[in-house]
Amino acid sequence: MDELNRKIAEWVGFEYLSHLSAWNLRQTDGLLDLHEEIPDFTDPEWGIAHLFKWVVPKLDYWLISQETGKSVGAVVQYLGQSFTHLDETPALAMCYAVIKLIDSQVPSSISSAKTE
Repeated sequence: MDELNRKIAEWVGFEYLSHLSAWNLRQTDGLLDLHEEIPDFTDPEWGIAHLFKWVVPKLDYWLISQETGKSVGAVVQYLGQSFTHLDETPALAMCYAVIKLIDSQVPSSISSAKTE
């Protein structure tokens, strides 16, 4: 999950500053916004709050729905492309839908997305 969280954090604008041992959220004014850790987007309890704070504002559209049984579905749209994923929690469903979005933009040697 660390790789998944890192990938999402970098997509929303976090960058690791090794000389400060901290994560910086890039600001338009050039000032530093340092964080000791990146948000845990996959956390079953707080992950969805982190997603709504950092990821949802970048999306064109999103939807989370309770599917039949225990599955939760997520749909995210960005720049006219839609991505979906089913998982056990809203946070995981949205995380993996966002990972599919990220992977579609930049070829990656690491395949993080689960298959449906």
